[in-house]
Amino acid sequence: MKNGVKTAKYFLIVMSLIVIFCKAGITHNGITKSYVHYTMKTMTVNPFHPVMAISLAVIKNGQIILCDTVGYAQVNKTLADNDTKYRIASISKLITAIAAWQLIESGKLNPDADVNDYLDVKLRNPDYPDIPITTTMLMSHTSSISDGTMSNEAPGTCFHYDNKNYDLLATIIEKVSGERFDKYMTAHIFKPMELTCSFNISDMNKETQSHIGTLYRKCDSEGRYAPLIGEWTAQADDGVTLKTYDDYVTGTDASIFGSAGGLRISINELCQIAQMFMNGGKYNGVKILKPSSVQKMFTPIWTGGNKDDLIRCYGMGTHIFTNTGGDCLVKKQNLPFAGHLAEAHGLLAGFVIDYTKGNGIIYIIAGLGSNPHKYRGDYSALYKWEEQLLTIGAEYGNFEY
Repeated sequence: MKNGVKTAKYFLIVMSLIVIFCKAGITHNGITKSYVHYTMKTMTVNPFHPVMAISLAVIKNGQIILCDTVGYAQVNKTLADNDTKYRIASISKLITAIAAWQLIESGKLNPDADVNDYLDVKLRNPDYPDIPITTTMLMSHTSSISDGTMSNEAPGTCFHYDNKNYDLLATIIEKVSGERFDKYMTAHIFKPMELTCSFNISDMNKETQSHIGTLYRKCDSEGRYAPLIGEWTAQADDGVTLKTYDDYVTGTDASIFGSAGGLRISINELCQIAQMFMNGGKYNGVKILKPSSVQKMFTPIWTGGNKDDLIRCYGMGTHIFTNTGGDCLVKKQNLPFAGHLAEAHGLLAGFVIDYTKGNGIIYIIAGLGSNPHKYRGDYSALYKWEEQLLTIGAEYGNFEY
């Protein structure tokens, strides 16, 4: 009976939203901001596949034409907004790569040198002891590291997506810069861009910490997804845990700062990162990267995989979308976008842009109420929530390709 009531309520909400859509004025490509907003709102209250919060941004010709958030940062307590910061999972890799490119520009880091020139712990694939592993390989996931160990394939010839690559990259960043990873990111990227995001919650002031959103899954008492009868159960950032890292020795193991997935950042700040790329590495007149570094960062290093794979092309810090199968962002649209996707602890997120034309879509889905593997996309290896946001984002942007 309760399930039937929930379904009826959902139907009434959808019908009321349709009325609102019909009354709203046209803004972009026949689609209003109200239409996008209430489509997002409808997704959060879907009884079979609910989500806690959604943020969506659309950038066209370098300008943010849409940035909106619905839902809760903390369940039934604090509303989420465009400044809510989430543990953004693997989009962190894209941001970590910016630091590596800065050090490449300064000549402190040679991307094609043996990483053993920088690391204290020697790294080699025992099956290929004469082939050096380079920073380029770490950044493009072609180092032959797979599931935390070495595969039987030669470094530089294979693609294995593995967080360990970026754990090692962060440690190299510390070794060549002489600065602790989290402090380097703040001093050389976030502070110059006037961002309050961080790889270390302890470095945030209390006001900034109060904007951190909790990640949830809707689970039953045994921890299984239960969209109709479950409770929203915190998976990450349920309150602020402060750490000093006073005993940490810089250059030993920077993975403790979450270089592969631990950045807390808002959708507003992700939009600013996107605009920096689109403006040739500058933001508000402050140089973060050279234009040539941006170009190289978005240049393919590895291409391959199977047609249905989500990742079919990868650069030095970027997932490059070929739109030829599983990595299709929007059905029947060949959007030349690149950036990164993310999935962890009940979060799904995407940062996909064409830096050359200033177009892009950024989304955060924070808190999943149903098993994502049972809510697969209709035309790609993405989940259906992601397809819905990318599709409406592309419709609103009306990108010309």
